[in-house]
Amino acid sequence: MNTSGQTICLSMIVKNEAHCIRRCLDSVRPIIDHWVIVDTGSTDGTQDVIRSAMADLPGRLVERPWVDFAHNRSEALALARPHGTYSLIIDADDELVIPPGFTIPKLDIPSYSFTISDRHTEYARIQLVSNALSWC
Repeated sequence: MNTSGQTICLSMIVKNEAHCIRRCLDSVRPIIDHWVIVDTGSTDGTQDVIRSAMADLPGRLVERPWVDFAHNRSEALALARPHGTYSLIIDADDELVIPPGFTIPKLDIPSYSFTISDRHTEYARIQLVSNALSWC
């Protein structure tokens, strides 16, 4: 929980990301309070990596069939909504770059952009959305 008392729930959809998801999960751990990850049919052990990486944080792994991006993202956000004031959305092959000494400020707008590092590039993207609004 950040100093304002607000909570952040990680919301992800994944499939066959065992090769990279640990780096992503380790990068977001410092700022999340809960997690909901929807796996859409991994056959490479992604589920085991998630369970191991997130074992000491409240959350759950949900296994669902792939329908389409809109459906699965909306479902993941809906599942995360009760577990945080905000939902953090990130792709399994992304890494959240948190500057040294960063503290989460009071969150009071509908969405926030973060700097995302994906191997050789860094860019800003909306990653944090208020669960007070209906996104799906």
